[in-house]
Amino acid sequence: MCITLGLWCHRLDRREFDSFPTLNDFLVTSPQEIDEQIVANFKSHLHGLREQFRIYFPEPETKSEWIRNPFANMSAAEAVSTKLSSRDVDSLVELALGGSLKVLFAEKCLTDFWLHARSEYGGLADIAVKHLLPFPTTYYCEIRCSTLVGLKTNKRSRLNVESDMRLKLSNIAPDITTLISRQKQLHSSHYHFNYKERGM
Repeated sequence: MCITLGLWCHRLDRREFDSFPTLNDFLVTSPQEIDEQIVANFKSHLHGLREQFRIYFPEPETKSEWIRNPFANMSAAEAVSTKLSSRDVDSLVELALGGSLKVLFAEKCLTDFWLHARSEYGGLADIAVKHLLPFPTTYYCEIRCSTLVGLKTNKRSRLNVESDMRLKLSNIAPDITTLISRQKQLHSSHYHFNYKERGM
């Protein structure tokens, strides 16, 4: 998006308003020229948007680019060397120049490729897997959110769902038969008193 905003600024410098269709249609049908101050305001606004986009959407790190494609560009090995040990950089160069895993890289998904490369390039593969690991965990967040929505309906909106959530999201299935066979009653109000045995 930042590149697009930069292009729009350059078009404003050349007095091309194609990027703004409504304004362009107005200027085509109207004999008036647009004021220089208005163009400066447009450019100022676009520069402000560009800066805000950079805050919320920073440029991706190129230092981890080798994880996405270890065969892409070996001139980037110098930039990578700040994050990796010299042994790992040498392994990365060896991996990129050797063609044995290139076919596997084209056939498998990224995580499977690095797990397979672990046998030959253990250090690199461990770093890559640690970098790739956080991304699937959003699945668990979505599962928890949908479970919470399912438990908290309109009729049960004041329900404290902490215990229910723990039970619903647990991977451990309760062993109902063992729980029933124990027949332990934890609350004293559930005990059955035999008044005849107590002499009452």
